[in-house]
Amino acid sequence: MRLYLTPAELQEMPLGVGLQATVSALATGVLDKLLARASARCDAFCRRRLQAPGGSTLTQSAGVGTTALSVASTLTLDTLDEQAVIIGSGATQETVAIVSGGVAVSSWGDPYPGTITLADPLIYDHSSGETVQYVYREVTDITEAGHDAQGGLYSGITQSNTVKLSMTYLPPLGDLLSRTVFLKSYPLIAIDQVEYSYFSEGFTGVDFTEGLSIAPSEGWYQFRVGQIILRDGLLRTTYRGGYEQVPDDIKEACSYFLAEQLMQQTNPYGLVQSTMGKRTLKWSDRALKLGIITQAEDILSRYVRLL
Repeated sequence: MRLYLTPAELQEMPLGVGLQATVSALATGVLDKLLARASARCDAFCRRRLQAPGGSTLTQSAGVGTTALSVASTLTLDTLDEQAVIIGSGATQETVAIVSGGVAVSSWGDPYPGTITLADPLIYDHSSGETVQYVYREVTDITEAGHDAQGGLYSGITQSNTVKLSMTYLPPLGDLLSRTVFLKSYPLIAIDQVEYSYFSEGFTGVDFTEGLSIAPSEGWYQFRVGQIILRDGLLRTTYRGGYEQVPDDIKEACSYFLAEQLMQQTNPYGLVQSTMGKRTLKWSDRALKLGIITQAEDILSRYVRLL
């Protein structure tokens, strides 16, 4: 689960002070769940995961054939797909995908321990206390990844003026000179593995991660086609991307999404106006977007994934 705003940080915000009475009425762990939902709404609006994947340790040993891991913390994970774990180190290190919906929080309190269900069984034994690094894993169709040669798709985006000038002095190499792979979570921190699959024969590791041309802030990497792999097929990229420290404005947007959820506590039926004697409470028209949601989306608009 992902928390862009912690309960402690909420208490330091003016909005948190204003919501203190409402929050104090919640049962233990409920605020954490609501903050996780608010964080997920930030991601959904931006069409990408904003926070970088973190890591944890095993709280129980996991033997060969195991498909479930017990971890000390599930922070920075969610229940969607395209996630994986890198377990252990050295000769027994292995990378395994997490099944969609395979993250369960067992206790809604810091550090949020839980279990992770793997898509494939482990091939090595791992002891309690071993490291578990969370990563993203995305599959890209190479034919749709875009290319930068001869004015190809996305060329204006991926080529800086320096690169374009350098390309001018290169001998003609024909179309489809290179492929640009756009990843969903950025800024890019590290690309751990790139694998290739052709005609559904399974993925094979490609040893060229150190030779990639990477644009961290724009979320793409580039490689030469033909010199490394064929021009068609699939690429599977295992990587880490996103903000390791969540920016303050994203925290603010998260607080607004939380406030919208808490409004249901005082207005559970979605009334527009309620009058009780001399006291009148009036909310905006439920058919219209609430002002706090508009504020949240205005803040997040600069983080929306464009490609």
